[in-house]
Amino acid sequence: MGHVGSLVLKKAQALGIKCLLNDPPKVLSKPEINKDYTNIETCLEADIITVHTPLTRDGDFPTLDLLNPNRLKNIQPHQTLINAARGGIINETAWSQTPTLCNIIDCWVNEPDINEALYNQADIATPHIAGHSLDAKIAGTEMVYQQLCKFWNVSTQDSWKKSLPSLPEAIEIETTTNRQQDLKEIIQKTHNPLTDDQAIRSIKIEDLRKKYEDYRRNFPIYREWKQHNLTNLHNKELHRLLINIGFNDY
Repeated sequence: MGHVGSLVLKKAQALGIKCLLNDPPKVLSKPEINKDYTNIETCLEADIITVHTPLTRDGDFPTLDLLNPNRLKNIQPHQTLINAARGGIINETAWSQTPTLCNIIDCWVNEPDINEALYNQADIATPHIAGHSLDAKIAGTEMVYQQLCKFWNVSTQDSWKKSLPSLPEAIEIETTTNRQQDLKEIIQKTHNPLTDDQAIRSIKIEDLRKKYEDYRRNFPIYREWKQHNLTNLHNKELHRLLINIGFNDY
């Protein structure tokens, strides 16, 4: 429940999803929030399980093998597992032998020499590009730039912003009575992870590993939801929901 986990929670709650939270270090530092959190065994009963922790090997709460073979034995075939944090948080050997409804994997051990068995079990497999939006790269670069200017005691400038790409074209769809279908269509117009999966999808593991590196180095530009406007969206409930999950309020 750090920066990314908190954003996931906000979006999930806006969509009406009941969420179970686990973050022992956070609860230890802020005991008053304990009532809002639960143990990891209870969290692993959820329909969708997603991890958002750093990879740590020591301390009171190491995350290496956080979902170890013993814990994965309790995963049921109707559950979905997502790792968009760091490879090694979920034990890959055990994961590849765990029947699930869906596996979504962005982060792997030994990238790009990734686990072939786990790759073959992945419904969506991407080459560690979850944070590769243009906006994330700009934000990270600007933080470094500002710190360097502070260190050298020089004034920051913003003329570089003039060379940034313009905002994406507004999204327009014909809404239906199926809110889930409308959400899917809108979100996939901003970025479709299935495209990333297909960009590296290979039968031969040697081909996959080459595509993995090539796609990371030549990843197409995509923008975060907050950079997208929607036009002619007459469904006020859907509009309000999209704002709540992070789209731009036009």
